[in-house]
Amino acid sequence: MYGFYKYIPPTEFVKLHDGKYIVCEQDRNKRCQKISQKIAQEKKRLLVEIQRYNQQPDGDLVDTISVVQKLSNKAAESMIWPWQEQNTDGVDITTKKKLFDQLMLVSRLTEEKQILVKEMMQHCQYLKDSAEKVQSLMATVSVCTQTGRKSNYLALCILRPEHTKPTPTN
Repeated sequence: MYGFYKYIPPTEFVKLHDGKYIVCEQDRNKRCQKISQKIAQEKKRLLVEIQRYNQQPDGDLVDTISVVQKLSNKAAESMIWPWQEQNTDGVDITTKKKLFDQLMLVSRLTEEKQILVKEMMQHCQYLKDSAEKVQSLMATVSVCTQTGRKSNYLALCILRPEHTKPTPTN
């Protein structure tokens, strides 16, 4: 009995954000009620944002009635994708996509430049610190060679070239 499922046409489904589908006719289900409430809240938030966008002086107005119609349950049957609708601004969708891709590329390159500058600053600081350490070691070695101390023989062997290594004397 559990292996058989009733066929439900796609028009009776509501697609959620994560790609799962539910049947909205079953309002008795608590999960379905919560999801329906979430969808209603998201619709309200969208309409508020559209109204806020429409209040901007330099933006193109968005028709809230058409948005509500597209978001209704019956809109899934007559859904029009952006590449299927008529162009009102005279620019086709491929040009818009290319422009968007270029904008995203500029954004990524700007971010990459900031990261690279930060990494180079860190690398330069590391090199400065290393140079200071080498300078202090060289100063120590030069003091040791002038005084002839045998306790720093290991440091002398590491820092001097092969042909100038002192011979150990006991």
